Parts: sequence; structure tokens; C-alpha cells
Amino acid sequence: MKVYVSPLGFDTSHVLSLIVKYGIEAGDGIIMLMSDTRDERADSAFTSVTEMVRTIDAGIAIRRVNLDHRDFSGMVLACIEAIKGTLHDTPGASIIVNLSGGPREILVALTIASLSHAPKIAQFTSYSDVSRQLSEIDLPYLTSPLRDRELAVLKDIQDFGPTSISDVAQRLQISESSASRYCARLLSDRLIDQTAQGKSKCASVRPSAAVVLSICKKA
Repeated sequence: MKVYVSPLGFDTSHVLSLIVKYGIEAGDGIIMLMSDTRDERADSAFTSVTEMVRTIDAGIAIRRVNLDHRDFSGMVLACIEAIKGTLHDTPGASIIVNLSGGPREILVALTIASLSHAPKIAQFTSYSDVSRQLSEIDLPYLTSPLRDRELAVLKDIQDFGPTSISDVAQRLQISESSASRYCARLLSDRLIDQTAQGKSKCASVRPSAAVVLSICKKA
């Protein structure tokens, strides 16, 4: 089960590109974030997407969320509620958030809202108006503060990764069990990826790691 969350303005390409890439079927859903300012072109775009989706299956849930572009904080909260509502109403669904298209104010609000729920979102995408291609992006996740040891492990993986956890432990002169525990925290915060390498695990950093390490870097 998939639920798409995307801004929608006058151009339907940003939303339709999601359907082309990932498909859509009964039980899936689309949440379109739009300005509450009535506009015939925006209404036409919503109708176009709705009619196209209905031809695929009438059981696909379609929801329009109207946002007040004059209330930025309200837009952020509304976007958060749209994501949280999906997590609550359709547990286990893969949420795909499109960070492109629609009014700029809504796009910025959705991006900020997505940062707060990045670990629970299956995929982020962005549709280029230049290349007309949909790309998958790895949105940095701003985690809660890390302890010094966790930061040291993260920095080591950034410097030497992909690397085994045993090598991390050896370089930092800590036990392998401690290194594994720190890596488990970093993995849960989506700062690193882990892959099997024989009987051991190999760690590599995700884009969020560079953001976190930059924030925590001492002047």
C-alpha cells in the first residue's frame, strides 16, 4: 500500500510522475496539498489528476488539503498532520513525499514538516522542471543530539567508510560491542546504512551524517 503526498499547482506533471514511476492501485492514496485561494487552473489540475486516477481504480483514496499560504506556521503544522494522519490511518503504508511542484510556500512548509518525520517516510522525490525527470532524493534527517562517542563513531565511518564495525572499534580503541551499540543508534537515526559482509557488518554514512557532523563541529 502506498500513499503519495505532493503539492499541486497548475502543472500535474509533478504528481503524475509519481504514478508513472511507482504505480498506483486499489487501496493506495494521494494527498494533494494546495492553496486555499480558489483558482480555475488549480481546480482543473486537481480534477485532471482525480479523473485519471479514477480510471485506474475507483478504490484509490484521493484527498485535497487546502492550506492558507498567509499562515506559514499553520501550513507546516497542516503538513505534519497530513503525514501523521497517514501513519495513523494506514499503518504499514509506504509514504512517498514529493518535494516539488505547487506553490513555493507550500513546498517549503512540506519540506520542513518532512524533516520532522523523515525516518517514517519511505521515499522522497523531486521532479525537475528542467529535465522533466523524477529523482529519488535522500532528505537529511536532523536527529536528536548525539553523545561524544556516537559522534566519534559517525566521524570515523565518514572518514573510512564503507568500513566494518570491528575496524571502527579498532581505530577508536573501544570494544566491538560498544561500537555495535553506537552504530545501532546511528542506524535508527538514519545517519548510516549497514550491509552484511560475510559474518560482519559494513557501515557507510548517509547524507544526514554530513549535516549532523557539520552542526556539531567545534569552531
